[in-house]
Amino acid sequence: MLPRGAGSGRKARRPQARRPWTPARREILAFRLWSGRAAPDLLRADEAGGALLLERIEPGTTLAGGALGEEIVRVARLLRALHALPASAASCWQLPPLADVVEEQITTAGAEAAARSPAEATALRPALERARHVASRLLESWDGDDVVLHGDLESKNILICHKRGLAAIDPLACVGEPAYDAAYWAASALPGGRRDERCALLAAELGLDPERVRRWASVVALDPRP
Repeated sequence: MLPRGAGSGRKARRPQARRPWTPARREILAFRLWSGRAAPDLLRADEAGGALLLERIEPGTTLAGGALGEEIVRVARLLRALHALPASAASCWQLPPLADVVEEQITTAGAEAAARSPAEATALRPALERARHVASRLLESWDGDDVVLHGDLESKNILICHKRGLAAIDPLACVGEPAYDAAYWAASALPGGRRDERCALLAAELGLDPERVRRWASVVALDPRP
């Protein structure tokens, strides 16, 4: 499974001049763009200090299992809210493209494996290169409208919320294809053995290409298939 991160990748569809990307700056921008629709309201932020004060989510328990059909509907509703606004020129300028995030996540996965043992790093290397290849093909073939992505939409980052139904926290915000967020949840949700089924059902609910969702999920899970 890909770890959190952000790095460098293909050419981006946005102006070349940009501000530095920092985790706090990206989170602050994402919460401001979502304006409490799909995530907690941002009450106060200290960009320099990396501190955010967010609305308390009640009850705030994480999304954890349940009937698959019901879960798909709830996650799809959350994704529609997250992706409701297309990536504007201003947000694109301040956020990295999906390509950058995926590349750093792959690089970080390799570095973490190497830190554990050289043997693990060697064993993981083919999977990382396959992931790079599949991700590159997906990125180059995408010709739709980019949106602001959550970027790390694991179930642990989705909270049950009385006000919204579900609310997303801890974004690794970036700009790119909507299928990526859907795939990230499908690849990380439990039970793990139903990934392809989750991809197909969620793609159908959102009107996404199920094959692109499946292939992105295989990249996230680090077992890319053709």
